[in-house]
Amino acid sequence: MLHHVTKTFSQFADAFTALAAVQSFIVYGTPDSAARAILDGFGAVYFTRFDGFTK
Repeated sequence: MLHHVTKTFSQFADAFTALAAVQSFIVYGTPDSAARAILDGFGAVYFTRFDGFTK
């Protein structure tokens, strides 16, 4: 995720944000502090993984 945001996406960020606005950002899993620092800038909402079944 860090490489994607800092290296790949950063080249296209201005063009992308001119066309679309991020309204929500859902994150599943447990990103490290470096990833959270970036994701928090998007107003990310975090959910942990859920394994198993419920009735």
